[in-house]
Amino acid sequence: MKKQRVFVCALVLLLLSTLVLIGCGNTEDYVAEVEAAEEVEEVEEIEEEEEEPEPEYLVIGTETEDAYSVLLVNQMGLDIQEISVKVSCQTDFPENFMAADEVVEQEGLAKLFYTPAEVDESECPCADFEVEINPTYQVRIVLENEEVHELSAFDFEDFDGEVALLLEDGIAFVAFESLSRGEMVDTRDLEVAHIEFLAQQAAEAEEAARVAAEEEAARVAAEEAARLAAEAQAAADAAAAAAPPPEPVYTPAPPPPPAPPEQDVDICLPDVEINVW
Repeated sequence: MKKQRVFVCALVLLLLSTLVLIGCGNTEDYVAEVEAAEEVEEVEEIEEEEEEPEPEYLVIGTETEDAYSVLLVNQMGLDIQEISVKVSCQTDFPENFMAADEVVEQEGLAKLFYTPAEVDESECPCADFEVEINPTYQVRIVLENEEVHELSAFDFEDFDGEVALLLEDGIAFVAFESLSRGEMVDTRDLEVAHIEFLAQQAAEAEEAARVAAEEEAARVAAEEAARLAAEAQAAADAAAAAAPPPEPVYTPAPPPPPAPPEQDVDICLPDVEINVW
């Protein structure tokens, strides 16, 4: 618009210089022509302004003094029917920021307002760090086919202009002009790394649960075996205590040994003298 006004001023100066050269005989005619040209330019400016209306967009969230705001462009290939945002420290996403009858159509625009929720800093993974770390935000998106996608690297403070919501090979990410880097960037690699990290965590948790289950099963089996053995021993002890004492068994005494044979004193032995008193 400023260029157009400069052009009009230049046109006026040109016409005035022409008047000086040709004399003042037709001054009034030239002035009328200049005024008509200015009116034409003003009409063209008004028409140009009317031809560039403000883009229409869906408003998501509530605008507050502390709210972040970003203009989103849906390039995910399907309409978006749910959007919600949370601080990474929060466990669960809040309710859908959109009304039940609202959608962000493919290639449609949406102005997202988000006021960061107050969270307990002790619950954050970085609570024990001595260095202050900027909080990160995550966005949950539900498409019209009920697919759920999460954006883990959503930095409101680094967005310069529109933010494109993209989906490739099942990976949701954003592309935007970065204030910190001064160039166009996307978060695809960050989202892939985040998904791999979550998968590794899930695998480690599953393995830990399997080991814990096996150890618990072994402990229960050992306790059951010990219980059964104790019950068997107790039953045996009780049976022994309740049984009558055994009857004595008669064992006859052994017969006495045979008596030695009697000797005859009259028997004479040769060459043996027997004194007789």
